[in-house]
Amino acid sequence: MAVHVFFSKLVPCEDSQKDVRNIYPFKAEEFRVALSKRRKSEILTSHLLLRNAFKTVYGKDFRLYLGEYGKPLVKDGKVYISISHSGDYVMVAVSDCNVGCDIQKEVKGKDPDKLAKRFLSEKECEKISKSSEKLHLFYKYWTYRESYCKMNGDGLSRLNHRIAIDDDAVFLDNKKVKAVFVDGMYQDYTFAVCTEKDTEIDINWPEIVR
Repeated sequence: MAVHVFFSKLVPCEDSQKDVRNIYPFKAEEFRVALSKRRKSEILTSHLLLRNAFKTVYGKDFRLYLGEYGKPLVKDGKVYISISHSGDYVMVAVSDCNVGCDIQKEVKGKDPDKLAKRFLSEKECEKISKSSEKLHLFYKYWTYRESYCKMNGDGLSRLNHRIAIDDDAVFLDNKKVKAVFVDGMYQDYTFAVCTEKDTEIDINWPEIVR
């Protein structure tokens, strides 16, 4: 059992018929009506990267649909996916176990304590206030939250106020839940992968071609 993680820089979107054909049907309308080239590029890159991941890991593509709270799901077989993007990068995780992933560009110049008080739990705020790397710790906790919620499938907006992170453990409504994290950094980006139990993490940087 392994989680295969793929990263890519954003691919420029030409908004051509070829680009449209690369978009999975569940995102086709959002891609069509997106007003900014950047948003189109985010969707296009995530779908190109996901198709690359499927073919690399499973040797074939899959049909996808959206779950109740917006989690992308695979129709055929026991395959799980998660998608995230931030700044100039996209991250995709595929696995035969439930998985969530998140990447965040660390934005300098913001007060980590104020950010923590706005978004995180009291325990997390306390640890950030004592840390010598406050901003990075904020983003570490944030990617943990996002990746857990993506694995859970309920979405951050529904769960954020109910979650607390204590080191590498997640508490939902004050009860510890199954969650194992692998986190890392690339340049000024923090990322995390969340699964329900220990598993091997395989990281890839493929060359994305339309």
